[in-house]
Amino acid sequence: MSKKNKSNNTRFIILGAVLLLYIVLFFIDQNKTMESLTYGLKIFRDILPIFGIIYIFMVVFNFIPEKKLKSYMQKTTGFFQYFVLSLLGMISHGPIYAWYPLLKDLKNRGLTYGSIAAYLFSKGIKLTLLPLIIHYFGIKLTVIFSVTLFILSFLQAFLIDLFMKSNTPAD
Repeated sequence: MSKKNKSNNTRFIILGAVLLLYIVLFFIDQNKTMESLTYGLKIFRDILPIFGIIYIFMVVFNFIPEKKLKSYMQKTTGFFQYFVLSLLGMISHGPIYAWYPLLKDLKNRGLTYGSIAAYLFSKGIKLTLLPLIIHYFGIKLTVIFSVTLFILSFLQAFLIDLFMKSNTPAD
């Protein structure tokens, strides 16, 4: 069985378990089960339009070609490299471990550890999820959080490069 089929089977097993749990709970306490189901559907209804915006962001970000990105990163250095990697961390989506091979390849071609740290640190800012964060926490907190995280990615990058230069490992 392929990995994709196992993943799909796991989703159905989890869905089935949740449905079974709701059925069992319905017989234990109908009112609380319906209240829980109603609350879950309300949350889903509230965030459904936000997911539309998130989907549009994800489609737009898929048009950034990886080969051009690699060649561009090999030409930049220092503060500008921190800036570019921080931006890339913000716009990238998907699981972080999926980006490790690309980051290692870029490291082998001259990317600093600090730049990798800037990327990983700023990955905490998800442009595609900003509308959802704004919806739940408001624009003020979202802006303060995002700007602070972005600025701290530079500080972290600088400190890691400083530390790694004074303690260069035998790669």
